[in-house]
Amino acid sequence: MSRRHNAKVSKLNMNFNQRKALLRTQMNALIAGGKIETTQARAKLVKILFDKLASKAQDKTLSSRRQTAGKLASPKGANRLVEAILPVMGDRRGGFTRMTKLFRRRGDGATLVRLELTNQPIAVLPKAKKADKPTVTKTKKVAKKQ
Repeated sequence: MSRRHNAKVSKLNMNFNQRKALLRTQMNALIAGGKIETTQARAKLVKILFDKLASKAQDKTLSSRRQTAGKLASPKGANRLVEAILPVMGDRRGGFTRMTKLFRRRGDGATLVRLELTNQPIAVLPKAKKADKPTVTKTKKVAKKQ
């Protein structure tokens, strides 16, 4: 038997590498989409880790951006967090996410929740393509018979 004194993180019945990969992909999905639907136990862990990550990324230094990218294993996700999500949050110290209970899953009775960002960033529209130059149709010159 191992001791459980002061154990803050639930193990989710997974080994360390599986749990790390799961939480990393869920944080990336939360950053990319603004919300995820998952079980309550998983959402609690993602919420804790995301709040720590977001408060660290608020420094906006190169070092904090690299640490964030390392935790997410995605430089694009780190840049989106720093450039799009955190400016909308303002000077908030915590509470970057909110959980809303949805329903209980029928198969195993697990409580499903929606984990979403408290202030949603404005969706970034794709860049407009440059208009192509108008095509000039060349007319065939008809050769005159002499």
